[in-house]
Amino acid sequence: LATTPRRRVAGKKMEPLFFRVYESHAGREAYLQNLVVCSLDVVEECVAARASSGGQDMYLGLLAPIDAFRLYGYATSTQIKFIAVVDETARHDEAALRKFFVQCHDAYVTYILNPFTKLDATQITAASFRAKIDAAANAHLRPPARPPSPPTPS
Repeated sequence: LATTPRRRVAGKKMEPLFFRVYESHAGREAYLQNLVVCSLDVVEECVAARASSGGQDMYLGLLAPIDAFRLYGYATSTQIKFIAVVDETARHDEAALRKFFVQCHDAYVTYILNPFTKLDATQITAASFRAKIDAAANAHLRPPARPPSPPTPS
C-alpha cells in the first residue's frame, strides 16, 4: 500500500511486538522504525492526558506529521500501543482510521486469546495476525479509487 508504509504494535514496555513495512517503502524500515520510536513519547503524553481527563477513547488520533508522513496512534487500556505511519499526501478520514485500529485491536485480542500463544513472546510472528492487519489496512487505509479517465475523442 503506497499510503500506509508501516504499522507497529508496541508492548507494555514499549518493545516492538509487530512491525510491517509495505512494498512501496521497502528498504526504509530503519527510518520508519525511528519515526515510530520518536512518536512513543507523544503516545505516552496522549495516554496520560486521556487518563487525567477521565477519557476512555483508545483512538489517539494524529500524533505528529514528520517529514512526508503522518503518524496516528491507538492505545489500549492494557498499555498496548498501535501506531500507523501513512503518507502525508493520503488524507484518511477519522472514521476509517478508527475502524482500522479497532480491527487491529481485535486481531491482537484474538491472538492473545489463543491458548497456544506465548504471552512472554518478544514478537508477534503469527501469519494469521499479519493477515488480519493486512486486511484491516486494505479495507480502511487504501487510497480512494480514482475515477476513470474520460474517453479520448477519436
